[in-house]
Amino acid sequence: MKKLILFSFLLIAFYGCGESSKSKSGIPENVIESADQYVISKTGEEFFNNYIKFDSENSKNDSPYYLVKYKFQIPEKDFVDEEIYFSLDEEGKILTHRKVYGIPDCAQNPQNCEFKITEDDAVKVASEVGVNEAEGNFKSDFTWSEILEKYVWKIQLLDYEYENRGQEVLIDANNGIVLGKRIGNLD
Repeated sequence: MKKLILFSFLLIAFYGCGESSKSKSGIPENVIESADQYVISKTGEEFFNNYIKFDSENSKNDSPYYLVKYKFQIPEKDFVDEEIYFSLDEEGKILTHRKVYGIPDCAQNPQNCEFKITEDDAVKVASEVGVNEAEGNFKSDFTWSEILEKYVWKIQLLDYEYENRGQEVLIDANNGIVLGKRIGNLD
């Protein structure tokens, strides 16, 4: 019995008591720490700690790089349930030539992270500029705009026959300002 206990102890000491959620992804801790610090530099530490969590299940070693993903959720605003992702090299340097997606700029522009506009508010604004949900195949989505580098409400009224054609309006999720409108091909 003593040998079994000693053997168990040695196994635990050798392999550890379990993997941290960060190391399950196969990404070295120093790379994850660099990724965390990069996101914190954009969002601020308090915002990061409250709303952004490392996603070990979907982050991966994408040799020779590492793809890191985070879950961005604000519980009191259920429409904020998004993904943040970007790539780093083995030294933890951000690969800016690859896509950096979904990191709101809260540190420099706190008003970009208020998300005061609800889906109902955005639909009302869209209706005021001619995209009315009563007129057809209507979709609304809180999403990251890569071009604007901020979160927006994307409201679409799609043609029933051609699902990639219709009208689209982008509305600032923080203040309700119409940021753009398209009519025609929405691809």
